[in-house]
Amino acid sequence: MDRAITRLRAVEIGVTMKGIARPVGIVDPVALAGETIIRAAFPNAAFLREHDVHIGDAVALAPTNNDGPEIAEVLPSLRTGDERAVQMPYVCPRCNCDLRQSGDDLVCPSAGCPEQLSERIARIIAADGFNMPEFDAATVARLVATGVVNTPADIFKLRERELVRAGWGAAEARALVAAVERARNVSLDRLLVAMTGIEPAAAESIAVHARSLARVKRLVAGSMARLPNVGTLVAEAVSNFMREPRNRKILAQMARAGVVTARIPAGRN
Repeated sequence: MDRAITRLRAVEIGVTMKGIARPVGIVDPVALAGETIIRAAFPNAAFLREHDVHIGDAVALAPTNNDGPEIAEVLPSLRTGDERAVQMPYVCPRCNCDLRQSGDDLVCPSAGCPEQLSERIARIIAADGFNMPEFDAATVARLVATGVVNTPADIFKLRERELVRAGWGAAEARALVAAVERARNVSLDRLLVAMTGIEPAAAESIAVHARSLARVKRLVAGSMARLPNVGTLVAEAVSNFMREPRNRKILAQMARAGVVTARIPAGRN
């Protein structure tokens, strides 16, 4: 497999649409697979700690099946003594929310993070979330681009007049608002899928155990991880989401906008 050796000059942090804080290395220009490379992603945040990465290190780049090359190896035997340790960030570069550990990744748990807005809205409108098929990808992109929706809670505040002012036709605006009205009552498991991004089976397990959103907020990740279909990573994702004050604020805004989360009956299993 093609590889290229170069020197790491800086580390930047980018946030994906799914909230993963991905470290990206800025490297001395080097040829790889017919291109001149100056940036390459690390596999995950844990890689920097596990490989004791330093600015100035010699690193080996390798092509991937994704969009660009990856830093596959650090070569400490080529150190000169002028290298300095990499300092990982504690906050999201897009919204200043505290980053949280999730497996090998650092994640931004904030539902208000602008980098994640389109992805989070897509989960809200999905069939296993609030189920609003009237909102397609183009509509979501337009809502975000025009500034009509700036947080997930804004979906539930949409008004026909506001949409018409932003350029929607009256009939289309009326259909979108009607879809929101039909979706305001949602079961707890669907809310968890929509807001935290976990799978429906895990969401149902947590919802049946907790029975209400208030109790989900108090669940400890360790006990949640032992529930059927949950596990450590899912439990961390839900716990990280519920502990974040920005997310609690958005959930409260949704409730004020008329979203009602149905309690799970005590006998359901």
